[in-house]
Amino acid sequence: MAKGSRADHSARLAAFSAGIRATRGGKSLDINATKLLVAITQADDADRLADELVAKGFRLTRLKTHGGFLRRENAAALIATTEDRLPAALAIIRQTCRARTVTWVPPFPDGIGGIGPAPMEIEVGGAVVFTIPIEGVELLGGDVAESLARTRAAGGAQ
Repeated sequence: MAKGSRADHSARLAAFSAGIRATRGGKSLDINATKLLVAITQADDADRLADELVAKGFRLTRLKTHGGFLRRENAAALIATTEDRLPAALAIIRQTCRARTVTWVPPFPDGIGGIGPAPMEIEVGGAVVFTIPIEGVELLGGDVAESLARTRAAGGAQ
């Protein structure tokens, strides 16, 4: 089966599936993941984190985020996993998202003359991880649900 092919996609989707009920258009499917990790990281760590998670068989969705104390770009990784793989995912996040020291120059208030605030050395990095139980999944649009159902009916990977 060619990597990236429709059959490969169906097999990977089926391998990811089998635990909670998902519905689409009245059809019901099983999805294996029981936990959703939302990992907020520094943008500097996002690519390496994604590479490490994928290398260990995790699937994720990355979102660019912005804000926080330094108003810098962050990244959020949405990682659906099973209870037994939760410690492995957290270990990868812990190893990949390290704290580091950076120089930060506080913003200078508008309309005030003189010398601005002194730069400060602060620690950034690491990750904030929320673990959320998955109670249900709704598959919307596309043919993902039908693809999964066909794969299962044909005796595909579980």
